[in-house]
Amino acid sequence: MRKLYSHFLRLPIKWKLAIWSTFLLTLLFFLYNSLQYIVINRWIYGQAESQIEQTINDIKDYYSDKGNRLNESDIRHSHGFLKDINEKGQIIWIVDEHSNPIVRVSNQMPLNVVKPEYSPIHKIKNVINDDDTHLLIVRAPLKSAYFTGTIEIVRNQAPTDELVDNILLILFAASLSAIILNGLGGYILSRQLLMPIQSITETMQRIHEEDLSKRFVFYDNGDELSRLGHIFNQMMNRLEASFHQQKQFVEDASHELRTPVAIIEGHLSLLARWGKKDPRVLEESLEASLEEIRRLASLVEELLHLNRTEDLSFKSEQTQNPAAVISGVCHDFHSLHPDFVFEQHLASLEDISLPVSAEHLKQILIILLDNAVKYSKDDKRVVVTGKVTDEGAHLLIQDFGLGIPAEDLPRIFDRFYRVNKDRSRERGGNGLGLSIAKRLIERAHGTIEITSEENEGTTITLTFPIEKPNAAAPEQPDNLLHP
Repeated sequence: MRKLYSHFLRLPIKWKLAIWSTFLLTLLFFLYNSLQYIVINRWIYGQAESQIEQTINDIKDYYSDKGNRLNESDIRHSHGFLKDINEKGQIIWIVDEHSNPIVRVSNQMPLNVVKPEYSPIHKIKNVINDDDTHLLIVRAPLKSAYFTGTIEIVRNQAPTDELVDNILLILFAASLSAIILNGLGGYILSRQLLMPIQSITETMQRIHEEDLSKRFVFYDNGDELSRLGHIFNQMMNRLEASFHQQKQFVEDASHELRTPVAIIEGHLSLLARWGKKDPRVLEESLEASLEEIRRLASLVEELLHLNRTEDLSFKSEQTQNPAAVISGVCHDFHSLHPDFVFEQHLASLEDISLPVSAEHLKQILIILLDNAVKYSKDDKRVVVTGKVTDEGAHLLIQDFGLGIPAEDLPRIFDRFYRVNKDRSRERGGNGLGLSIAKRLIERAHGTIEITSEENEGTTITLTFPIEKPNAAAPEQPDNLLHP
C-alpha cells in the first residue's frame, strides 16, 4: 500500500487531479446510490406488505357483518369473496386452530408451496422455499364465539425481486457510466486547467535553453492562472532588464577599475625599472598613482552608496521644512565654489514635509549640484526652485552649462554611463551619481526628470508626494548666493 501511494505521489498533477476527482465522485455516487437503493427497496417491499395488510383488513371487515356469530359455515361460503379480492401470484387461507384449512383461494400460485399454519398472533415473515421461490407470508388471528383460526396470505415476491434487481442494475450501470465519464472529464478538465502551467513550464525551459526574451503567451480572462501568467511575464521582464543591467554594470565596472589599475601598474613598473633614481619621474609617478588611487576610492565609495540604496530594509523618513535643508546644501556649495551663484526660490517648501530623510535629500542635492557645477560654462549660475501643486512638491535645479545630447538622455541614469567619457574623466566622476540619486528618489515614491539642450543647459525636476500641499508662493528670489 505504501509503495502504491509512493507511485501515486510521483504521478503528474493532471493524473492526480483526474484520479482524485474520479475517486471522490465514485465514493459520492456509491453512497448516494446505496442510500437510494435502500430507500427504494424498503418502499417496494413495504408496499407489498401494506397491500397484504389491506387485504386482511378487507377480509375482517367482510366477516365483521356476522359479528360474534361467525362460524365455519360462514367462512366456507366466503370463497367467492376471497377469490374476487385475491391478487395475482397470491394464496389466501383460512385455517382453524388445528391448522386445518377451511377455505383456500389461489391466483396463479400452487397451493403446495407452503403448509398452512395456525397463529394466535399477527406475524409477517419472508421465506425461501425449496425451489428458491421468495415468499411473503402474513398470518393474522380470526376469532369469534364459534370459530378460532387464522387468516393466512402467501405472496410470491419474484416480480418484486425482479423489479428491485432491475433498479439495482440501472443504478449500477448509471454509476459506472458516470464514473467513466467523470474520469474522462476529470482528465480533460485537469489538462485544460494545467495547460497554462504547462505552457509556463515550457517557456521556462526555452528560457533556460535559449534566452531571456521568451515570454508566456496566454489568453487574459482574468482568472488566477491568467494573473499567474501576467506576473510571470512581468517577473521575466524585470529579470531580463536586471540581467542586462548587471551585465552592463560588470562590463562598465571592469572597465572603470581596469583603467586606474593599469595606470598605477604602469607607473610602478616605470619606477621599478629606473624611475626611482630620477626625482622628477618619481614625483610625477607618485602623484599620478595617488590620483588614480583617489579615483578608485571614490568609485568604491559610490558603489557602496549604490548598494545601500538597493537595500530592501531601506526605511524612508520625513524631512520637515525641506527649504532649510536645500538652502544649507546650496550654502555649502557656495563655500566650495565661491565663483558660482546659487539662486534659490524655496518659499513654497518651508511649511511642508517630504517623504525622504534629510540625509538622503542632502545626498541627492549634492549629486545634482555637483553635476551642475562640473558641467558649467561661462554662465556660472545654478537656479534652485521649489513649487507645490496638486501633483506634489517639485524641486527644479537648472544650470546653464554644456547640456546633454538628446541621444544620451535615455541612458543618463544607467550605472557608469557618462556623456562623452573623455570630457567626464577630465571633470571627475564615475557615472554613478545620477543612478544613486534616482534610486533614493524612487525609494521615497518620487520621480526625477531631465530636460536638456546642448550648450544651453540642463533642468532636473524632482517630484515628491505630499499629503496637504500649501498654496505656492510667488516665485521670487528669497535667497541669493553670489561671489
